Amino acid sequence: MPRYLIHIGPFKTGTTYLQHGFTQMRPELAARGVDYPGAWGGPHGHHTLAAALGQDGDTSLAEAFGVLNRSGADTILLSSEEFAKLNDAGVRRLNALLGGAPATVVFYCRRWSELIPSLWREAVKHGSLATFPEFVVSCLADPLVAEELNFELVLARYTSVFGPRAIRLVSYNGVLEAGMDLLTHFCQHFLNWPDPPPTGLDRVNESLDMVDAEIIRALNALEWTRAREGRERLYKPFLEEKNELPVRFLVEQSMQYLVNSIRLDDAASIFARLHTGIAARYKTAMIPPFPASALFKPHCSDVSYIRQDYLFAEGVLDTLRAMQTRLLQRVQAA
Repeated sequence: MPRYLIHIGPFKTGTTYLQHGFTQMRPELAARGVDYPGAWGGPHGHHTLAAALGQDGDTSLAEAFGVLNRSGADTILLSSEEFAKLNDAGVRRLNALLGGAPATVVFYCRRWSELIPSLWREAVKHGSLATFPEFVVSCLADPLVAEELNFELVLARYTSVFGPRAIRLVSYNGVLEAGMDLLTHFCQHFLNWPDPPPTGLDRVNESLDMVDAEIIRALNALEWTRAREGRERLYKPFLEEKNELPVRFLVEQSMQYLVNSIRLDDAASIFARLHTGIAARYKTAMIPPFPASALFKPHCSDVSYIRQDYLFAEGVLDTLRAMQTRLLQRVQAA
């Protein structure tokens, strides 16, 4: 019977980079007895598996896991940041499908002063209309119940089902600040592979910059005014055509004059309580490198954003609408 290595993300902790690496190294992993299944989502992780686990009564999963359990592999590696969003029932379904095989659950944590703006930019890419200040307020209204910030809410679900000994906690910031590659670190600590070959991968799924994030958010808002069935996500065509679009006009006409910032401090009292509590409860699950008795070194960051006043400058709304029209034409022609 194999052991299962279940990487549950979460979002914005290098998950896509790891998944691309696992896919590229699939033959080498197989030679070492590690099966990174090609089903359930391909190179970007096993997201369709996570979606299926969220539904009751999917009988196809039992057959698929039966094949994995009889595959002869020493290790089955599963990875999806969507696993972090499974509810109690979904986590229990996953555990039941393993057929009693041992499992290790890997979770990466990232400092809040980086995570909050990164999550906002990711939400914008997926159609959110929220401005950065609105997003920050929603996060900080009650961080104890926000799973993206209170990591323990996710960890507790997996601990209750798989047991505390199955949990492994990795500091995303600790790994990078030690000068280590995330994929190399993963292979060394979880796959007993001390010298994996370099993949040559660049960063994937990089965060948007301040200007791009605001333009895409504004395009999302314009799309929201269209009929529901006619809406398109325009961030990909925007990034593909960015050099041909009047971005410079928007910056020079108004954006550059309306930049504000919000200070995010990992040492703020609410974050400090979360930090201390999680680090204490999961101390034995922590994989080096970690700062002493901590998940990461607290930072204080002033995160810049563009005030909405820029929309009232002459020609800005017309320029954004023209961008929308051009990008929709590109989507429809594809």
